Amino acid sequence: MHRALSFLIKLEGLFHDVKSIIQAAGLSFDASTEVIPATDLFGAPCSFYRINGMYKLAIEEWLKKHSQPDLFSPTYVRDIARKDLSSTSLYPTLGLDTTLPQYRPESDKTHRRTPRPSQNEYPVWYFFYDTLLDKAILARLFGSDFHAPFRVAKIRGGTVRTMGKYNALVDDETGRNVVRGKAMRVQTREHEERLRAYETNVYEVVRCKIEVGQNEFIKGLTFRFIAEFMD
Repeated sequence: MHRALSFLIKLEGLFHDVKSIIQAAGLSFDASTEVIPATDLFGAPCSFYRINGMYKLAIEEWLKKHSQPDLFSPTYVRDIARKDLSSTSLYPTLGLDTTLPQYRPESDKTHRRTPRPSQNEYPVWYFFYDTLLDKAILARLFGSDFHAPFRVAKIRGGTVRTMGKYNALVDDETGRNVVRGKAMRVQTREHEERLRAYETNVYEVVRCKIEVGQNEFIKGLTFRFIAEFMD
């Protein structure tokens, strides 16, 4: 079963509030009214509302009947990469089946340690292996004056596969593969959310062990392609 695509629609113009989006999409009035705050590339505040692909089509049909396309076009972005790091287990970790007994948390809570990185831990190290190594893309995400030193790095537990015109990191079933790239320390939640928005919801944030030197390891994160989106 494939995971449903979801999108964020910007609150602006004809859709300046959630109510107008709900009406255009034909949603019931008990639908969620949660607004997602964000900032644009210039640092200005903006807001979004989450919809799925079917509601996006419904909105586009509504616009054909109620608006001239050259006067208003809504801003859609793909939903951001999921991040749901367990505070009681290693889930999710690249290349690791955390349901196996050896990876389950200790039953004795006095000896149990909170897995790291934790959900809201900043700064946090990320491993990049493809387009996020491009300085031009990072400048587009964080501004032209952004500078963060990379460390040459590698990880195990994953392998890179070609998905269309992109390379995607997935679990390595053999456990022997090495992926080479670079590690960057992400300083804030805002910067992390920009990275998650760039990767979109076909990826998820997972824990990994980043090797940055001989016998030097960092507990960090990376973006893993979600298997349900294959094919």
